[in-house]
Amino acid sequence: MKYDRAFRTCEEIIYGTNESDLQGLMSSTVGNEKQQEDIMLALIYTILTDAEKANKAYSDLIILDGSSFATNNLAILVAEKYPKFNEIPRRQLLWFLNELIKNQVNVQETSNIVWNILRQASGGDISQKNIALVEGLLDILVEHRSWLEKDPFLVGTVVYTYTRYQDWFQEKYFTTPESQSLRSDLIRFIIVSIHPTNDMLCSDIIPRWAVIGWLLTSCTNAVAQANAKLSLFYDWLFFQPLKDNIMNIEPGYSEPSWDNKLNISYNAATTDDLRFSDEEEDSAIMSMKDEHSDDDDLPLSKRFSTWGTCTPRGATSGLRGYRETNPVMTDI
Repeated sequence: MKYDRAFRTCEEIIYGTNESDLQGLMSSTVGNEKQQEDIMLALIYTILTDAEKANKAYSDLIILDGSSFATNNLAILVAEKYPKFNEIPRRQLLWFLNELIKNQVNVQETSNIVWNILRQASGGDISQKNIALVEGLLDILVEHRSWLEKDPFLVGTVVYTYTRYQDWFQEKYFTTPESQSLRSDLIRFIIVSIHPTNDMLCSDIIPRWAVIGWLLTSCTNAVAQANAKLSLFYDWLFFQPLKDNIMNIEPGYSEPSWDNKLNISYNAATTDDLRFSDEEEDSAIMSMKDEHSDDDDLPLSKRFSTWGTCTPRGATSGLRGYRETNPVMTDI
């Protein structure tokens, strides 16, 4: 491989020369294009294989590469050899890419590197290597979102690539009638277990309500959808300020509010479940909760199977009285 050969040829130069000496060495090789290219290939090899020396090698490469030689060769390397990379080069490639984007190095060629890395993300592959690639690249693109948005073609490619994983997840886990009840459990897990900090809420991280909205709108089974809505508004019915977390009721407010611009008809149906009810229906839900209070160890899908036909319509009267006595609800 030309990278390995170049590294062995220039190893002593790279590891035994400081920046000023390296500059002098490069000046002395003017006219010898082959030697200059070998040094830059050796630096790329060092970055991808030696995390400890990657910082210095990257600095030297930026100083030496006045053209787009390094980024062009890296894009070709990713396209042709990435499947043969082991764990260290895969991890170092993402580090290298992050540095190139952060320093705005050869923007067009760096975009080609991102595009080639996206092509290596295999749909439906849940191996640790593939997940690490997908998540690592996503973290870089989120961090440098302004850089990404300058390239409309790359934006489309990124969106298409990551949408495939959303579609794959749905096809794998939500295609059978029996799997529809998983939506309720997943929504409850998101609400109860994932409580983002204020910093996270102010960041570009996908909010909880967006994922919950997708789970609700992609549901094609009427009963499963009713149970999923109940999962969303369950804490609105039985929230206890002294012991429950306010983040348990936040998605029930945010999902209809923020998602309303995208899906008005759906959110009208969602809020309809909270608007039209009477005290008798509300009492029925409360009594059912008491009746099944000993079933806390059962999955939500099992608990809802006995009283899932009761949608959150019974919330209105109870919620109305609750809002009057608990100002925290009016503060949201």
